Amino acid sequence: PRPPSALDRLRLGGSVGPLSFGTYTSIGVSPVAGYQVTDRLALGGGLSYTYSSYRDPYSNIKSNSNSYGGRFFGMFKVFESINLNAEYESLNVEYPDYTARLFRRTWLNSAMVGASYSTPIGGRFIRAFNLIVLYNLSYNSLVNPSDRTQNIYPNSSPLVIRAVLF
Repeated sequence: PRPPSALDRLRLGGSVGPLSFGTYTSIGVSPVAGYQVTDRLALGGGLSYTYSSYRDPYSNIKSNSNSYGGRFFGMFKVFESINLNAEYESLNVEYPDYTARLFRRTWLNSAMVGASYSTPIGGRFIRAFNLIVLYNLSYNSLVNPSDRTQNIYPNSSPLVIRAVLF
């Protein structure tokens, strides 16, 4: 058989989420693209955007925020459906500056490691559904500059769980 062409090694996909609606609304999208370097190693990158809004049920005051950024990742197949994952993500987020009584923006850079479970779906560019669990090694350093006790990473935990078509 002939070796796969560069186009055959291209992988596309992404995810939608987090999704929530109501008092707290959050809508996120994350397209990804990658390259199957070997049968066991895929490398790629992606973009992330999340819109969030919160309506205080008592005062009816609404606040909105947008976070955006990108990431680079690697996925190494250990067994048929089990992979080791590494990711570096950079997100631009809003955070409250309590001393100035306003919101500011900052970049949060996160190194993450973990594993994933893949279920093949047989597409040409989107080959599998992947359930990914990552641990954010940088989580404890992603704090609000005006209140060093408050973590400003968009996830409330150092664990990041993603469902990704790729």
